Amino acid sequence: MYRSRLILPLLILIHVATYSQSSKVFWFAAPTISTSHGLPNWPNGSPIKFHLTTEYPTQVTISRPADPTFTPLLINLAANETEVVTLFKNGDPNSLMNVGDIQVVPSDPALPGYQQNKGFLIESSNFPITAYYEWDSNLNRDIVPLKGENGLGTDFWVSTQNQWPNGAGYGDAYNGFVIVATEDNTTVHINPGTTNLNYFGTAPFSVTLNKGQAVAYRSTGIAAGTHIQGIHVTTDDNKKISITIYDDSVRKRNNLTTGISYDLCADQIVPVELVGQDYIIMKGDILDSPVDGDERVFITTTQPNTTISVDGTPVQTIANAGGYFSYELVNYYTYLSANKPIYVFHITGSGGGGEIGGALLPTIDGCTGSNRVTIKRNNNSTDDFLLNIMVRNDPANYDAINSFTYTVTQSNGVQNTYSLVPSQFELLPGHHFAVLSKVARNTIMATIPLNSVVQVVNDNARFHLGILNGGRSNGNKYGYFSDYSDIHIDAAIQGSKPSFVTMGIYCNLDPIQLVARGGRSYEWHAITGNSYDPSITALLNHANIADPIFDPDAQGTYVFRVIAAGECYSKDSIDITLQVNESFEANFSIDPDVGCSPHSINITTLCKSFEGTQYRSHEWIYEDELGNTIYHELQSNDAGLPYNFQRSYTFPPNTSNAVQKYRIRLLVDTDGVGGGCGVEKDKTVQVKPEIHAHFNVLNNDTIGCQPLLVNFADSSYGDTSNFTWDFGDHSQSFDRNTSHTYYNFDSVNA
Repeated sequence: MYRSRLILPLLILIHVATYSQSSKVFWFAAPTISTSHGLPNWPNGSPIKFHLTTEYPTQVTISRPADPTFTPLLINLAANETEVVTLFKNGDPNSLMNVGDIQVVPSDPALPGYQQNKGFLIESSNFPITAYYEWDSNLNRDIVPLKGENGLGTDFWVSTQNQWPNGAGYGDAYNGFVIVATEDNTTVHINPGTTNLNYFGTAPFSVTLNKGQAVAYRSTGIAAGTHIQGIHVTTDDNKKISITIYDDSVRKRNNLTTGISYDLCADQIVPVELVGQDYIIMKGDILDSPVDGDERVFITTTQPNTTISVDGTPVQTIANAGGYFSYELVNYYTYLSANKPIYVFHITGSGGGGEIGGALLPTIDGCTGSNRVTIKRNNNSTDDFLLNIMVRNDPANYDAINSFTYTVTQSNGVQNTYSLVPSQFELLPGHHFAVLSKVARNTIMATIPLNSVVQVVNDNARFHLGILNGGRSNGNKYGYFSDYSDIHIDAAIQGSKPSFVTMGIYCNLDPIQLVARGGRSYEWHAITGNSYDPSITALLNHANIADPIFDPDAQGTYVFRVIAAGECYSKDSIDITLQVNESFEANFSIDPDVGCSPHSINITTLCKSFEGTQYRSHEWIYEDELGNTIYHELQSNDAGLPYNFQRSYTFPPNTSNAVQKYRIRLLVDTDGVGGGCGVEKDKTVQVKPEIHAHFNVLNNDTIGCQPLLVNFADSSYGDTSNFTWDFGDHSQSFDRNTSHTYYNFDSVNA
């Protein structure tokens, strides 16, 4: 499902598995992008967006912890849903933010505004999500797949590229990086090395940031050789930061003779601990122009004396940490290795022109990658949409290239699932890896309509997936969405009615979904004491899938063990515990529930308890039609109240001309192991307007000789839509204002 901007409910989690490049927490601060490149319609990369995708229901909060003026956004995502949050769109007065409030500007440390309160924090309440930041301009664009917890660290080496200059014709296009802190009093140390940073030069310096504060730095020049390279960034006291690199309006040749393209390259990088020694590089579909260096990767070392090899052949030894090496790609895929960990930044594009994007490549060391990745194609008909897939393939133990499917969900809800076959992959000689062929990339693109969501799945093997989305002359987006870390099994609990109080508590014997990730196969066992309990395991709908449903038949504490086998390890296990409590049944009656003001009601509770549940507290909330609370009472069971009792209440006078409605809510909480289960019941009361009858006699004509004409004027208030006058002599009128003539026919003898 796909939608754009909405809001808010619920679900619960113990500990979550990495699933695509997913996380429950993302930090990000946006670099400043050229205003002049894109005028008049697309300055600053506009429109600027966040994309959020989940496989399971969750609530997402977007906040800015250092910015008290920013109202957090609450977004409810249903299963398999993608939402686009447009932060800024040029010319749209309804944009959520001004572009100046989004971008972090490289600033003079001697002036106010050096540390800027512009860091974004994206949090998912229940299950990991995928998130990325997008500049969706038609000229100068890219995406930044957010790395979540993998993007947080204390030790980074920062580089972009040194082959192509920034566009001189724009005057405000530079290369640099942005840092955001995740904790207060974070001291960050920056050693520029040989890079000449604007305002700072090449001397090391430090800055202290609070949670959510950000700073930006850029090179002094735009020439290729002046770009940032080999900058070392560290923090004190194990306080983590996030870093995003950018290279704005990079000038790349669009054809072999005269054409020039300018495009943005950016990505969020990972700390040193998550870079590796082995990489596979898959070329894009950019124009190979020998005049300007063709397609390249840019390598940054993290340790001295690092030797870099291409397809097994040493090509360069770099003496220093932070050293820099650029390699021109020749073949469709290249195996790159080093004897020590390195960063690899790849710049390529799609559409056969010179429009480019940049991506930090994930290492293939260890067991990195994902079993499922969800992405979205935009609605630009001139853009290619190419998938770069590299997969761990060990035919002796598992068949990875026979296990791929991808599901395409169109914007109208139509869904189709396709399989990839072994002939669509190329095997790397001497390595247990395969890559999707260049021909297959184009075949897949033809099956993915514009504005569709694509989920690629391989339950047998982890894979890395990058996307190339762009055209020959209108910009390109490039990024990897698979997991950069080496992970093992993890598990979570997802249920329909979690407790009001404590995570892991489930109520009313509702079905509960258990979720495991990280393996190729799964075994679930219930544990009682120190032994497996087949009778409880039988309450699972399946015991050999990743996400079985547990249907408890009684309250109690349940422990489940999931044993998973993966392609990078034989078997691993994890235990999860949940408490199931039968709940209270909350109910009450109102007498009467409709009446005229002043209106009083009698409430009789009709609650029902279940065996083993104890009434702990009740809470009454009376609300008016605007949701304002007019009465509130919270009472614990210490008062000794029975399950059923009575109360009365008189509503405020209704002096309006309309019926007023009130919502009466009863919330009951019960005791249980580990915490209680809350239940709620609500009903509506209607209070009709209060009426007061009153009239005036005009000119005070109440005494006189017959025939006496008296004029009456209504002065009643309330819902006075109907009138009945009784004049005392068996005469009536039904007008609001009226008159009546009185006679005296009595006779006397004189």
